[in-house]
Amino acid sequence: MRASLKELMDKLGVGHEMGAYETYPWSCYDGDEEMTCSAEVRMGPEGRDVEAEVQIMPDMPSETRPPMEQICLIRAIPVSGDLWNVRELFIKGAPFDKKEDVSDWEDKACELFKEIVQELALDNIPDMDRLIRDIMSGRGRKGMHGGEGGGKSPKVRGGQVMGQKSGGGM
Repeated sequence: MRASLKELMDKLGVGHEMGAYETYPWSCYDGDEEMTCSAEVRMGPEGRDVEAEVQIMPDMPSETRPPMEQICLIRAIPVSGDLWNVRELFIKGAPFDKKEDVSDWEDKACELFKEIVQELALDNIPDMDRLIRDIMSGRGRKGMHGGEGGGKSPKVRGGQVMGQKSGGGM
């Protein structure tokens, strides 16, 4: 992935370069589901690491609903000069299996986080399972068009548009 700090922040939905100890939070409460979803990008104390995390916290934890569920945790570090890269990804508390056939998993991790925070900014808690499945699968979202055409463009000649016959003249 290798991106400048500014590019990394843009990929994560933060509009500026963050400094040491800085955080950038999002939060949304769903009264029907009685839960809060929060997301945050954090810069480490020396400005040498970035973490992006999404959590869901129900109002009433139970045996089936823990007090906090970590949906996503991304860790990025500088790799050469001023270029950064995602080094670790945890999905639902488990390390992401990089051996799966998922090309550019680092970019997809950032895309997943950004999709989530865009929904939180609209005061919606997204369907996390659907986003994880759609974005982190080997197919990715960028190549999927949901049935929008897909064939060659038709050849249109000027005369056809104007209602002219092929023999010329009007």
